Amino acid sequence: MLPEKKEEELPERGTGRETGTAKKPTGPKNRLTDEERKKRHKEKTS
Repeated sequence: MLPEKKEEELPERGTGRETGTAKKPTGPKNRLTDEERKKRHKEKTS
């Protein structure tokens, strides 16, 4: 199942279950300014 690990090797950060560290989500969160976000929300909900 899991490949054998060498103890001295640190696994790559964010590999999940094995290290117990989750990958940081990298979404386009800061793509829109607050005003643009509110404007788009109004258009979608109206």
